[in-house]
Amino acid sequence: MSLIEVTYFSDVLCIWAYASQSRVEAVKSTFGDTVRIKSQFCSVFGDTARKITSTWSDKGGYDAFNAHLRKVAERFPHIQVHPEVWLKIRPATSVSAHLFMKAVQQWEGELRAPPR
Repeated sequence: MSLIEVTYFSDVLCIWAYASQSRVEAVKSTFGDTVRIKSQFCSVFGDTARKITSTWSDKGGYDAFNAHLRKVAERFPHIQVHPEVWLKIRPATSVSAHLFMKAVQQWEGELRAPPR
């Protein structure tokens, strides 16, 4: 069987990306080395204040976004959302988390690389 490469775009603050992560893990588990999944950062929440205020302002702002996230989470048994998500703590961006994950990914690649 030939190798299939899949590019997976995700943002750590996106509930839909989190919901689909279990599917990505199932693909890895089922198909093993026949599938290579390349994770890419997609800046859905690069500027959270602008995103929430521009997208959710006429729907009820952060309160409505909170309700939306909790409703989405109810559809997926593997997701638990704190009732106060986005109400008390509002991350400014997802970029810093992605930079950290990319640094770890780079470090892991260096560990696997043959010595020079």
